[in-house]
Amino acid sequence: MKLSLAFFLTILLVSFASAADLTGHWPGQAELTAPDGTQHSQGAFLDLKQEGTKVTGSGGTEQGESLPLEDVQFDGKNLTFKVTGPDGRIYKSSLALVSSDQLEGKLEFTMEDGTAVAAKLMLKREAAK
Repeated sequence: MKLSLAFFLTILLVSFASAADLTGHWPGQAELTAPDGTQHSQGAFLDLKQEGTKVTGSGGTEQGESLPLEDVQFDGKNLTFKVTGPDGRIYKSSLALVSSDQLEGKLEFTMEDGTAVAAKLMLKREAAK
């Protein structure tokens, strides 16, 4: 019985030690298909800080543009959040951690005319300096 408990505790500690930490600068690209079918590519980034299970941060399309992330949820693999743009538009994002340094997913928002738009996001964490 002692061996089983020790084994269980070891597995539990290893899983906590290897849990993902999203802290860092994540630059990348947003690939957008406009309602008329044209494709647009734009730089994107997230700056994330994780303390325990709580993730906070900001993001934008250019280094000078940084908006706070709202309603951030992270379950160890999936990251969801929203951002309110300067015009009041809500941008919702759903990303998956595909490796320890790569996030991929989508960003969705609605145009003023009610048209729904989605962009594919691909972000790769910069190495710590």
